[in-house]
Amino acid sequence: MNAIIDLPRARRAMAALDRIAAEHPELCQGVGQWNQEEVQKLMGTPARDRALAYRQRLAAQGITREIFFATPEAKAALAELRYRFPAKTRDSILCEALILLNNTVKERRHD
Repeated sequence: MNAIIDLPRARRAMAALDRIAAEHPELCQGVGQWNQEEVQKLMGTPARDRALAYRQRLAAQGITREIFFATPEAKAALAELRYRFPAKTRDSILCEALILLNNTVKERRHD
């Protein structure tokens, strides 16, 4: 099945590209091809590339992705903690909670 094309949106995008080409002829190489480095400076890095670079930086630090299922009580507790600590991300809250729990268990074993 073919994807549906939003013609008005496509026309707006083409008009925007035409405007950019007219305002910045240095971005075009004269044969209808864009100079990718100049376009990236103007338009920024695509979100997919930024996400990939972010994941690579995390992997280089030894941080990995874990997937788990949370009970409704755990989701409620996480929501409450996120409300109490808005500057912290969900991931940082979970990491700190796991480390704290692990340290508590270790201390109890030594007592």
